[in-house]
Amino acid sequence: MDALTEYIKVTSQLKELDSKKKELASALIDQFNEDKVDQVTTEIGTLTLAHRKSYTYSDVIADMADELKIKKKLEEQTGKAVFKEKPYLMWRAK
Repeated sequence: MDALTEYIKVTSQLKELDSKKKELASALIDQFNEDKVDQVTTEIGTLTLAHRKSYTYSDVIADMADELKIKKKLEEQTGKAVFKEKPYLMWRAK
């Protein structure tokens, strides 16, 4: 199998696996909450129910963030901002 065909096949498999992983995670979070546990240990490792904070900011901060985005875009357009390019592969299935 050539590298291109194998890359496409693996990319497709990863997409399917990621979708399945999200389904399983959702089911496991529900099960952890139902069982009132935050950790399960098996012979191959420990799975912990963790919590990530997310914030909603005041209008003042949101406005400042919007203003910053505009200023960043302006620097990109004028060439004042410096960029780096890193090659990567982008695959789109038909």
